[in-house]
Amino acid sequence: MKSILILILALVPLYVQAEKKKPAWISDLSTFCKPSELCTVGEAVGMMQAESSARKEMSKIFMTQIKSKNTLSSSGKQVSVGDQPVSGSFEEEMYGEIEEKTEGALRGVVIKDTYETADSFYALAVLKKAEGAQFLKSEMDELDKSIVEFYKDGRRNSLNKALKTMKVRDGLNINYEFLKGKKNPSKVTYQQVMEKKNQKRSQNVVVFLKVNEPSEKGEIRDIIISKLLEDDFKVVTDNKTHKYKIEVEVKKNKEYLKVEGFEKYMFMLRINSFNQSGEKLGNLVFDKASVGRDYSHAYSNVLPSIMDFIVDKIGELNID
Repeated sequence: MKSILILILALVPLYVQAEKKKPAWISDLSTFCKPSELCTVGEAVGMMQAESSARKEMSKIFMTQIKSKNTLSSSGKQVSVGDQPVSGSFEEEMYGEIEEKTEGALRGVVIKDTYETADSFYALAVLKKAEGAQFLKSEMDELDKSIVEFYKDGRRNSLNKALKTMKVRDGLNINYEFLKGKKNPSKVTYQQVMEKKNQKRSQNVVVFLKVNEPSEKGEIRDIIISKLLEDDFKVVTDNKTHKYKIEVEVKKNKEYLKVEGFEKYMFMLRINSFNQSGEKLGNLVFDKASVGRDYSHAYSNVLPSIMDFIVDKIGELNID
């Protein structure tokens, strides 16, 4: 008799668990989530995975808001954030930065409830909209500081940095409006930046570009031309009348490498800028070693780093 009683007592928790009512939030969040909250549900085979899934679903909501307000042209090369066009090449970078900054708002997410069945686990994630909006506003405030500095600087490269920063800010503002119900106005407008850019463009400043690079494909030449055009310069590659001259050279030194079948090279990038009188205005220096099966392979390995350096530093050539 005693053993039967023990067995019954042991089965009671299992019976209670089996009879535990499935929470309404699993199938209908509207019955649980307050208007002041944002809620998502995660499902997985383990509780930790379910909680992680719920947080990821929250992140998806934010990125969906941004992408739903963006438009791609039929060519697939044009995207806009709000009312402002963005080049297709910038789209991925822009989304990545917006997502990274939005992740901070998700630190306010709490797992409010959980539920498990014989084969699944569920987690309810909740974010207070006011807390998320406040974090996004603080991120936008920091971006505003950079935008104002770029705008006041007024140089071509700085104005383009202002535009790119503003587009990231726009992405955060879309989510801010989603949470808060209103936008957070920027301290500098697109119209103000574009007015300065148009003034620069109307000056028709010509840059003579001379490039000596290892590859016949001209990757370095092309990226520099692209950045100069983006900064509203006119570019020539023969010695015509010009206001500025940029000379680019990539040298190499083969170095010792005690690994059979591979070669090591030190690549040295030098970029110098000059005015019409031949006076040096600025210079960029970048050295990096690279290993490959041969010289061509080593160069292809180092080329992305060279390109990144050019994109990041070309504004320091002191031409405007």
